[in-house]
Amino acid sequence: MATGVKFQGLEAIKQAADGRRSADALAAVRRTRSDYDPSRATSHTICEETVRLWIFQNYPDAHLILTNDWGITLEVRFPKNCPPPPEGYAYKGGAARAMLQHSLRFCNTSSHVRDLDLIRVAAAEDQIDQSVAKRIMKEDHRFGHGIELISTFKQYFDTRDITQNEVIASRSRVIVSYTALHDSHHNILRPTEFAKTQTNASQQLISAKIIRIACEMAYSGNVFPTIQLTWSDPLELFPFLVHLDRALQRATRVADRYIGELATRGLTPSTLNSPQSLSDTLMQLQNIPNSAGLNLKTIVKSFPAIAANLQPSFQQKAQKRKVFLGA
Repeated sequence: MATGVKFQGLEAIKQAADGRRSADALAAVRRTRSDYDPSRATSHTICEETVRLWIFQNYPDAHLILTNDWGITLEVRFPKNCPPPPEGYAYKGGAARAMLQHSLRFCNTSSHVRDLDLIRVAAAEDQIDQSVAKRIMKEDHRFGHGIELISTFKQYFDTRDITQNEVIASRSRVIVSYTALHDSHHNILRPTEFAKTQTNASQQLISAKIIRIACEMAYSGNVFPTIQLTWSDPLELFPFLVHLDRALQRATRVADRYIGELATRGLTPSTLNSPQSLSDTLMQLQNIPNSAGLNLKTIVKSFPAIAANLQPSFQQKAQKRKVFLGA
């Protein structure tokens, strides 16, 4: 049995090295790890060797610290635009994805970190957590979202929204699942199995998020990723605006492409008249009826980047109108 596992794993590494089947190499490694007999030490050693060889072949500058059944641990390297997290905490989300790319030495990619989100392994939040969140996670803290507390790394990975978010970065290490490593390597953005079980509202937010992240990656000079979505109907206005606002925080060109990519996939909210550009979208938002569910005043109050791009006359008009969120 051990010999068979060794042959399968090393053959996958060789194929990755000579380019004949590099797209399937890591998938073979993952199958090897899931099929090994844990009661045989030699089988586990061979699987670890397979992973180490794959890392060496694809990312020779990466420093692999540890392998286990669900992922790997790498020595972290921080890019200039992202400081280390506070002692005892780790980054999640965009900051962790950037740390993974930097630690693997993605020489042909660049990353922009919109904000810093933190996690800590603990059972309950304390005053220090609240203080750290207020200082580092200002926007999230303002809306009542603090530091995410987790029990185990595997539990954390099993509850993410997109596969590439199955990664955390502490002051010394990056811990990443095999799924996230696979999708990072092959430039894939897709929802997790956990995300597929969530409510329609959550799946709409996740779909809009995937499109927005893909547009940000392309804006940074990277290849537009392969996208997989579970939602195919027009989005509600709220999830559309959440990620339009975040796209605008990055750049107007990101927002423009976000709108275009949604239109191409038939995801534009039905409350809007098929906008194809940012300017068209903003014009429609400035005249949006109360029946759409979100009125102009609410949009200005809830989405600051969108509000900043509205014409000044409409910003003033929205502030004066005493209209509240529709039913």
